[in-house]
Amino acid sequence: MRSPKKLEHLYFETLGSVVRDKVTSRNRYTDELHDMTVDIIEIANSIRRYQESGDTERAKELEQTSRSKAQEQGRTPKSQQGD
Repeated sequence: MRSPKKLEHLYFETLGSVVRDKVTSRNRYTDELHDMTVDIIEIANSIRRYQESGDTERAKELEQTSRSKAQEQGRTPKSQQGD
């Protein structure tokens, strides 16, 4: 199962590419990145809460459905698919 730390790493990896490209003004890409960031953080926090409460099945289910949704939307890097 993908850990919340790996999800956070994915976020910072994506954020780093935007910073390297020097995107400083707000546009549809930065808005999409922001929305994606919020989603990733919320999912990671939920997975962490489920794990801490001992509800590992629910954590695993959320991780799997989130991964499937991201893959359908083309938001998962190829290196992360199928982990």
